[in-house]
Amino acid sequence: MLMKKNLLFLFAVLLSLLPQAMKADTWSFEWNTSKANGGQGFYNFGASRVEKDVYTTELNGVQWNASAEGTFIYAYTSKMGQYIGSAGEPPTSAKLWTDGILGKVTAVRVTARVQKAEYEGNVSVTVNGVNYACDGKTTAALESTEKHFEFSIAAADAKEGEVAIVLNQTSEKKGPLYVRKIEIDYEKAQSTVLPPVFTPAAGTYDEAQTVEINSEARTDVIRTIYYTTDGSNPKLEGGTRVAYTEPITVAATTTLKAVVKEGKEYSDVVEAKYVINEPLKADFTTDRAFTAFYDQEFDSEEGMADWTVGEGWELANRNFKSVKADDVSSVSIAYNAQNNGTSQLTSPEFTIEEGSNVEFYAYFQAPFLIYGKWTFDVIDTESNETTTLLNAFDWAQDNGYTGPNWNKFSYSLAAFTGKKVKFEFNYPFGGENLAIDGFRLTKEDASAAETIHIFEGEKIQFVSLAKGSPDATEWKFPGSASETSTDPNPTVTYNKAGTYDVSLTVRRGNESDVMERKGFVVVAQKAPTALIGLPEEGYESPWVGVFVPTDVPVTFRDLSTGNPTEWNWVFQYADKETSNEQNPTVTFVKKGTVSVGLTAKNAAGQSNDVLQYAIQAGGSQYVWNISSEENSNLKKVELGWFGSYAGSNWLGLDRFAEKYKAPLADATINEVAVYFASVTSIDPDYEVRLTLNAVGENGEPGEELASTSVKASDLKYSDDDYLATTFAFAEPVSMEKGKEFFVVVGPFPNGTMEESPYTSDDISIFCLRRNAGMKTTAWQLVEDTDENDNGLGTYTWFANTDDPTSIAIAPCVTYKDTATSIGVTTPATDAEATVTAVYSISGQRVNVPVRGGMYIMRYSDGTCRKVMWK
Repeated sequence: MLMKKNLLFLFAVLLSLLPQAMKADTWSFEWNTSKANGGQGFYNFGASRVEKDVYTTELNGVQWNASAEGTFIYAYTSKMGQYIGSAGEPPTSAKLWTDGILGKVTAVRVTARVQKAEYEGNVSVTVNGVNYACDGKTTAALESTEKHFEFSIAAADAKEGEVAIVLNQTSEKKGPLYVRKIEIDYEKAQSTVLPPVFTPAAGTYDEAQTVEINSEARTDVIRTIYYTTDGSNPKLEGGTRVAYTEPITVAATTTLKAVVKEGKEYSDVVEAKYVINEPLKADFTTDRAFTAFYDQEFDSEEGMADWTVGEGWELANRNFKSVKADDVSSVSIAYNAQNNGTSQLTSPEFTIEEGSNVEFYAYFQAPFLIYGKWTFDVIDTESNETTTLLNAFDWAQDNGYTGPNWNKFSYSLAAFTGKKVKFEFNYPFGGENLAIDGFRLTKEDASAAETIHIFEGEKIQFVSLAKGSPDATEWKFPGSASETSTDPNPTVTYNKAGTYDVSLTVRRGNESDVMERKGFVVVAQKAPTALIGLPEEGYESPWVGVFVPTDVPVTFRDLSTGNPTEWNWVFQYADKETSNEQNPTVTFVKKGTVSVGLTAKNAAGQSNDVLQYAIQAGGSQYVWNISSEENSNLKKVELGWFGSYAGSNWLGLDRFAEKYKAPLADATINEVAVYFASVTSIDPDYEVRLTLNAVGENGEPGEELASTSVKASDLKYSDDDYLATTFAFAEPVSMEKGKEFFVVVGPFPNGTMEESPYTSDDISIFCLRRNAGMKTTAWQLVEDTDENDNGLGTYTWFANTDDPTSIAIAPCVTYKDTATSIGVTTPATDAEATVTAVYSISGQRVNVPVRGGMYIMRYSDGTCRKVMWK
């Protein structure tokens, strides 16, 4: 072997002393055969059309790419060859390029045309970013008949790298572009560097191959092997080449290209095609594929003898059968108001292996957890350090949980890998009853095929592990929300309890293979999570959840999750105190601010939702188009250098309007509250005008019903609060039942001082922006422009459908006959009363309220009020 290396070295030295010879070659491709007859080309049209930025195909052994501006259509015609675009979808430009030419390009010949004589266009060629010339010019004019263009460069300046052909259409009218033929002349220098060798050699194999790339070379120079797997040139820096550092796994048919670089010189590029004819085999795993190395089901005292059991823990039936059909019992503990202590349930010691997780199920409810916040902890037995993985009270608060339900908890143990630990449930007696079951330590294992247990509404990601490079993948998920899929790795939701099979079929040509797992997914019913939907026909408000008139039927909606089968509603001041309908219709017969409650139930349990003081029936109230959940997201909408939306701007937006649904009964409006996000004005006496408008013929602001204004200096704003500026009308404006209306504000000042301090007008109203496709209620009056974007002095109203928005404008609506109506704003409490607790709308206690959010405030005098947190 040593002699062989010495001979190779001597051979390399002798070669390096010889002058380099250049080998000329030509690559060419002509579009003269359809795909149906075995021809190559770009094809993307009809039912199989897919819209992509770049399309890739092989042309005569070289990988080419194509992209176009204005079209995604690529096809073949025998008369014209490759065509790009169509009459109805013409391209502005098209680009064909490759970096698979292994040598310095001396000339590129293109045969191309446009569709019609009145269409104009040109073609150009670059190699490695350098323009080549045709008849001394970098572009050549395309005609309606095929023409041959040769782009070349002086031999001394020839480049190696990406060859790009660009076709442009420059006329106003355009059609498809056609390319018939491409030829590329190039030269390769005979290298003195020995090329690399692939092991095993190129060929056809029945399974994936591990390929090594080696080379014999001089030892006195720096040597690097580069390779590509996508057909590109491994000599090109900045491309897709990879420096070889370890063997390459080839699992599917692949062409490897490799080159050796010694100093500044490259070897010849060598390539090897590996055809992998791996037998077709279906297989799959999931994101829940784990193998349990410890499983404690708490079904007997003997089975949990290795656990340390504290006072009060006992085995009892807590209906874990709803999750696991063969369950016998769970370990549980009951609250004891007379016991101020705690009790622990502690596991044996484990050494945590890499990739481990811990999981368990817990059955409990939330209302009194504040008096007994049980936790699940990990104890490092060597350092005696305790880490809390779950605080039940915090989890219930974060998830709006009321219960009781069986809930599954799962935690990664990556932080404890290699450590000896115990797990402990730490239970204070003053809280809620607790039951534990299904405690397991698991390891990630893609080959695991254990039955998966989930609750209704949960998702599973399935991952195909099929071998043999299948052409098609077909999944069947009976019982799921989407019972079939062709995605290799679909995510599937199961909404209905039951035991379900899963099957995967893979196909390759006429071959197919199936894997089916019977009863693979077991979906357990879970007690529902009750959620009240307030009447959509009522008004949203800054101060209450919904505002409705008395003596008008309104419908509450069940928004509960978890498939409830029974409902129990409780109402105040309504024509019915209770209802068992899913979506009951009620009529409020007495004015006041009232609460509503819902208990949603199914075979697995029940939960409650209570909205305290969320409904105002009758009287007067400020209304807007922003829900309680959205209040904290109000922001100033800035338009960069052009000012603000719903405020001072330099975009020709003259006024802004907010559209309101029709009142459910005859009403009046006497004033409007506007929440400003900025109030800077050069002229403090500038009058900001507000009008109340009917709806026009096309849904835009129409007839002006009333108007008022406020000076810029009187507009209210605070950095740490939402302040309302009141625009009062001279007298109440009558609003007819069933008729929508607008509030219009503007125009806003948009001047700039020409002397120090160079202040600009900056008056704007808070807005709520939503995602595309969501509710929008804002309109803007836009100045009309000519073809050069010059203003014409006329204006047109447009709904803001491009950027769904609502503006923080709240007209005060009074339903008629208000002799006993409640106050307009939040009812006052005793002057000496202080806030003792804050709760969410659903009744969960809140430690850190968010500014702008709606909350229930409990005061020291025993009263409760629903308010916006400031």
